[in-house]
Amino acid sequence: MHVAGSLMKRAGAGAGIAAILAAAAMWAIAFRGHPPLEPAAAVRWEQAKAWLNSSEPVNSEQLRGRVVLVFFWSYSNSTALDVLPVVMAWEKHYGDRGLEIIGVHTPEFSFEESPERVAEAVQRLGIHFPVAVDSDRAIWKAFSNHEWPAYYVINAQGEVTGFQIGAGREMEIEQYLRTLLQAGGFTVPETDAILTSVSSLSRTPEILFREIPAERFMVDVDPVMDQPRVYKLPQEMPLHAFGLGGVWQFEEERVRSIDPKGLFAVRYLSAQCCLVMDGPAGAVVQFRLDGKPIPPAQAGRDVQNSSDQSRLVMAGPRLYQVVSIPGGVQEHTLEATCPKDVVIYACTFS
Repeated sequence: MHVAGSLMKRAGAGAGIAAILAAAAMWAIAFRGHPPLEPAAAVRWEQAKAWLNSSEPVNSEQLRGRVVLVFFWSYSNSTALDVLPVVMAWEKHYGDRGLEIIGVHTPEFSFEESPERVAEAVQRLGIHFPVAVDSDRAIWKAFSNHEWPAYYVINAQGEVTGFQIGAGREMEIEQYLRTLLQAGGFTVPETDAILTSVSSLSRTPEILFREIPAERFMVDVDPVMDQPRVYKLPQEMPLHAFGLGGVWQFEEERVRSIDPKGLFAVRYLSAQCCLVMDGPAGAVVQFRLDGKPIPPAQAGRDVQNSSDQSRLVMAGPRLYQVVSIPGGVQEHTLEATCPKDVVIYACTFS
C-alpha cells in the first residue's frame, strides 16, 4: 500500500494539491488482495446493531464536506488497542478541523458481540467518537474488510480514496489525512498529532486458537475438535512456538483446560504478551516467566505479584495483559497454569 507520505514524495516537493490527490487516488488500486471498494454512500450505517457516542446512525449525506476515517477495531485485539491512542489523538487534533472518525467495532470472538460489553469497553478506554456495534459484520462486509485494525478514508466528496489494512503506517495515514483536509479547505495544525508509528516488525505473530498454525504448535498428539486429549509440553521450545501440557479440549474458537492444572507455554519475542481468556469467576491463573515468577517491573497490569507467585483472577472474557517490559522487544518463555474450564482464545504480542 502507498499512503500520502510516499505519494507526496513521488509527486515531487513542488507538486500542487491536485497532483498529490491524483497520485493518492491510486492508493486503493495499488493495494493487492482487496476487492474493489464500494462508494461510501452505499454503506448502510443503520445496519449496525447499536451506536455508541451517537444518538442515531451516522448518515453518509451528513458526512459530505468532511474527511472521514473509518476505524475497524475490537476490544480484545491487542494490535487495535495499541493504535487506539493514535486514533484518539487524531480526533483531538483534527476533530474541529474537518475530520470525522467513525469507529466500527466488529467482534473477533463471539463474546465480543454483546453491545453492553462493547459499551463498557468504549467507556473504559475513553473513546468519544461514534462507534458502530457491528456484531453482525454488516459494515465489515460492506467494506470487504478482513483484519483488525483497518483504516478507510473517505474524502469530502464522499469517495473512499484509500485504506490501510493492519498497523504500522500511522504516520503516513496522518499525512494523507492532512492532505485531504487541506484539499477540502480546512486549516490543519502545523504539527502532526503523532511522531512515531506502531510497527509489528520483529515480534512473534499472534496465536489464534480458531486456526492453529501447525508449524508453531509443538504437539505430541494431533488435536481433535471437541474431544479431551492429553498433551505434553516439549523440553525445548523453538522461538515463536507454543505448546500445551495436561488435558485440553479444542473447541470452535478456543481451547479449554479440562485439567485442574492445564499448562500453556509460549516462547516469544515482544515487549508485551497478552492472553484473551475466559473462565469461572474468581478462577486463578498462575504464571512463570523464564521459569520464575514475573518480576514486578515486568508484570502486566492484570497480574498480581507476591514474593513467589504471579497470578491473575478471572473477571470475564477479555484481553488480559500478562507481561509488559519497559525498553522494547525481548525474548522470553511464558508459562501459564490454568484451572479447569479456563479457556484461551488467543495469545497476542505488541
